[in-house]
Amino acid sequence: MAIVPTDYSDNSNWLSLPDVKLPVDVLYFYPTCYAPEGKDSPLICDIKDEKMRAKARRYANIQSSVFAKTANVFVPYYRQCDAFALVGATAEEIAKGYEAEPLADVLASIDYYFKNINNGRPFFIAGHSQGSVMVLYALSLYFGRHLDLYKRMIAAYVIGFGVTEKVLRENPHLKMAQGEDDIGVIVSYNTEGPENLSHKNVVVPEGSIAINPLNWRTDEVYASIELNKGSLYLSNSSGEFTIGKPLADAQINLQRGSVVCTTLKDLPQCRSRYVSTFGPESFHSMDYSLYYMNLQENIAKRAAKVL
Repeated sequence: MAIVPTDYSDNSNWLSLPDVKLPVDVLYFYPTCYAPEGKDSPLICDIKDEKMRAKARRYANIQSSVFAKTANVFVPYYRQCDAFALVGATAEEIAKGYEAEPLADVLASIDYYFKNINNGRPFFIAGHSQGSVMVLYALSLYFGRHLDLYKRMIAAYVIGFGVTEKVLRENPHLKMAQGEDDIGVIVSYNTEGPENLSHKNVVVPEGSIAINPLNWRTDEVYASIELNKGSLYLSNSSGEFTIGKPLADAQINLQRGSVVCTTLKDLPQCRSRYVSTFGPESFHSMDYSLYYMNLQENIAKRAAKVL
C-alpha cells in the first residue's frame, strides 16, 4: 500500500509557519522526539502524537533559533520512527523506518514549501540527528531532481549525523563546506570527547567528514575555547535558554570524522546516557548549543554572500 504523506496545506502540521520578514528562509527538521512507551508501540508515530510534538517544539526552540536573526524559520511536523529500535538493524528494517512515513513527510513538506511558500528566496536547510538523516535524504532524492532549486541553497547544516565520502560519491551535486563563507555546501560535524574515539558512535558512520565550528577549517588544526563566542544554556525543562560563557574547544579527528572537545570532561552531566549507542563521551545532544554563537555568526556570513 502506498504511503500517503501528511497534508502540509493544513497549517496545524507546521510547528513554525511564520510571516515572511527576512530575505532568506530556513527549513529545519528536528531530531528524534518520538519515544515509544512500550513494546507494543508502533515503529513510526502518528503526526498528531502530542508527546512527539511537544518535544519537537522544545528542540526547535533550542536549535532552529540559531537561524532566527538571519532567516524566516519554517519547521514542519513530520512522522518519526523509533530511532533506537533501528540501531544495528538491517538495511531492509531501516528502510521500513526512515524511508517510509518519515521520508514521505519530509519530501512532501519540502515540495509544499517550494510550491507555496518560498517564492524564490535563497534558503538554508538544517537538521539534527534523525532530522539530519532526513535532510541527507532530501539533498539526494529531492534536490538531485530539482537542481534549479538546489542552486538557491545557501547551505545545508547537517549536524548530528555524519556525511560520508560514499554519500558524496553517489551524489556528485553535493559538496562539503571548505571554509566559513562558501555557499551551496554542507556543514556537518558531530561532537565527542577523546574517550569516545575508541567506541562506536551510531551518528558517526565510517568515512564521515567534518568541519570545525570554531575555526571553520577541515584539517586537524586545534581551535581553543577562546575562539568560542558563546554557548547555549538551558534554564529549565521547558526549553527556555540563555547564552553564556563558552563551554567547548574543538579539533577535528580526520580518521574518525568528528569534532573532539576536551573541555567538558569534568562536567558529568554532559556525558552520554546511551553509551552502547553513542559511546561514553558523546556530546550529541549539545552539537548546536556548544557552538551556538559561532553558528549564528556563520549563518549570517553565508547568507551575506547571496544578499
